[in-house]
Amino acid sequence: MIKVEHLYKSFKLDSKRQKMLGTKEKELSALSDISFRAEAGKVLLLLGTKNAGKSTLLHILGAAAEPDSGTVHVLGMNVATQQAEIRRQVGYLSSGQPFFNYLSVTEQLEYAARIGGLAPANLRGSLPALLEKWQLAAIAKRKIATLSETERLHLGIAQAMVHQPRLLLLDEPTLGLDVFTAQPIIDLVNDAKNNGIGVVFATNSLSKAELLGDELLILHKGKLLHQSFMLDFKQQDTTSSAAEFLRIIVESKE
Repeated sequence: MIKVEHLYKSFKLDSKRQKMLGTKEKELSALSDISFRAEAGKVLLLLGTKNAGKSTLLHILGAAAEPDSGTVHVLGMNVATQQAEIRRQVGYLSSGQPFFNYLSVTEQLEYAARIGGLAPANLRGSLPALLEKWQLAAIAKRKIATLSETERLHLGIAQAMVHQPRLLLLDEPTLGLDVFTAQPIIDLVNDAKNNGIGVVFATNSLSKAELLGDELLILHKGKLLHQSFMLDFKQQDTTSSAAEFLRIIVESKE
């Protein structure tokens, strides 16, 4: 499903960005020599603190950004040459997902489907079931500006799935959610696994939703520090927090 070899990505920093980051460096190395593989239909967790490179990696996997060097293949396609094809096969969800507040729920999903390359005829056949599945049928005509946070989360999930992707990229979607409000994310990951859809889940914690993963990657300051099967992690002493686990890994590499 995913094959990454010697991936490098950096960004130029203007004076404003340098001040925000507290550095005088004119270039930021976001990802440095990242290599890994992930199987189709599995859930891959990307664990790391802020500025670890998680979002940058997701943007590259979704063909929203290009690597400086190295090769990245997603679903058998090269992100350097097949961006449009990859975007049609990938769904994306983050915390605080942006929407057009003046659109209705249905209009937002229709727009997302067009962007994802789904034919109108196919959308007409699948939209009612999608609205029902993610508890949006009763509010399908409401403007997004009037939705609650929970309703917006459901809409974000439906939008990520509307074009029937083969891979889901989740960028800290449980950020700010408690164990109860995060349930739709758990349902989404389980649904993806049951239907053979791959998931890459970026997070800075290891809550119930994230523990549905099959493999674990730990990123720190743009470098890949650790890769293992989640089964191995679960068999360890999981009474430690994710922060403590991450600290132990980081210190062992320094």
